[in-house]
Amino acid sequence: MKILAIWILLIPSLIAIDSRPSWALEPITDALLDKADSDAKDVIARAEAAGNAVAKAVGEQVLQAIKALREAVHSSIGDAKEAYLQSERETYDNISKLLDQAENIEKVSMTDVTSLLATVSNEVGNLPFINMPPSVMIYHPHVLVPDGASEIPVHIIGPKLAASDPAVTLNNASVQIQKSKDVEVIALLDRNTMTFSDREPHYVTVQIKYDQTKRIWWKPWTLFTYDIIQRDMTLLLLPKIMGSYSIQTKLNSADYKYKDIQRSAGGHGKDHVVDLGIRLDPPDVKDGWKIDVDKLVKNGLKYWATSADAGASCSGLLSATLTPDGFSFRLTHGHKTARGGHKSDVDVQCAMTVPLVKATPIVIDGPTLTADIGWLKDVRQPLPAGLASYVIALKLFDSKEYLLDSDTKVPYGLIEITRSKDFVQFRPKPPADF
Repeated sequence: MKILAIWILLIPSLIAIDSRPSWALEPITDALLDKADSDAKDVIARAEAAGNAVAKAVGEQVLQAIKALREAVHSSIGDAKEAYLQSERETYDNISKLLDQAENIEKVSMTDVTSLLATVSNEVGNLPFINMPPSVMIYHPHVLVPDGASEIPVHIIGPKLAASDPAVTLNNASVQIQKSKDVEVIALLDRNTMTFSDREPHYVTVQIKYDQTKRIWWKPWTLFTYDIIQRDMTLLLLPKIMGSYSIQTKLNSADYKYKDIQRSAGGHGKDHVVDLGIRLDPPDVKDGWKIDVDKLVKNGLKYWATSADAGASCSGLLSATLTPDGFSFRLTHGHKTARGGHKSDVDVQCAMTVPLVKATPIVIDGPTLTADIGWLKDVRQPLPAGLASYVIALKLFDSKEYLLDSDTKVPYGLIEITRSKDFVQFRPKPPADF
């Protein structure tokens, strides 16, 4: 009878504890969480519209963290609320930082994002989840890269999760788990058994089952009932090829024009040679005309004598003197012999056709250079001779194309680009799973 009396006295009190309302947030705290929730959903919506799977994955993790933080704040009551206030504030501050990064995630280093996501995930694991049934609040990572350690620890965080008889499967195969603490289960996935496509990211689903039965010791029948919950966890697998580049080159070239001019050379003398300089007229020089050296070397100079005494001749161009600005033309003089053996001068007059060329500098389209970029190896692309300029177009696994000038950073900070006059080098900087 005494035991029964104690039960009767205890039951109203226990029922009152079980049905006690959750702690009400201060209005400002509710407003902060509502704003963060709205911002995270906006990130996800814009990422879906842009087809940006990475930004979407980050937004979804932030949204999970916000929901977990709200649940923790509501569940922390009385003295517990004050005890956990600092940890809740730190979690909120880091969530705010993540939202700021997600707003322009392409301009943020993925190394920074992955580090902050891991911090938030760990902080959620330390939040108070008081009087809450087993559930999944957040899991991390959401995005897997093709290269890395073979074992992928997926941290699954939620109240009383380790004690809820959890089981994890992937493709209907059991996955080994570890129970690191009461609010965390670690699923150990094998990267080598996962199929990463060559160029397109795709999703895989990991299932976790856990028992959410609320067992109450004064209700013995609850000790033998089960309420099995299955939760799907979606992971994004990035492709084996991080991206590809296309370099459109411009080359220095020239627009050529051609014409011929006439020149003459002549004189008189006796028993010697005369080398006369052939030059261009000043107007031609000013207009950019030059002697077509290549044509003269290939075809020779066309010249002829317009008049010549016996013993005099036009000997032609002296090759050693040929330049784009002029050359020397040789006349050969013999002599005339009069009666009595007197020698006198002879005369020769020569004409010639001199080819000219005018080169106007222009820039023309050069070859387009393309190749793939993996996650681990540098790619060095040689550049053609006579390069005037080039533009790099980078297409990453998110299917978006980015035009990069010399000052533009690669989206997500995934690739370091080194430029020289002879080559462009692409060095991948792969993130960890995030």
